[in-house]
Amino acid sequence: MFIPRRCGLCVEHCPNWMYPNQLSILAENEIYDTIEDEWDLWDCIECGICAYVCPAHRPIIHFIKQAKAIVDNM
Repeated sequence: MFIPRRCGLCVEHCPNWMYPNQLSILAENEIYDTIEDEWDLWDCIECGICAYVCPAHRPIIHFIKQAKAIVDNM
């Protein structure tokens, strides 16, 4: 499956060296099996830096929190 990488500013600024753009895209598209196992969803500390630096103003943290809640209830 191809997932676009976008600009990557969130990746450059993430203090946990994660890919918040990928996490939010997977969560937005409801691909929860991949997000937990392959992208380490639970390592995100939800600091908000990714959303702050995003030039497109994507609600990255919103999608990550939503994914955590859904995966936790699975």
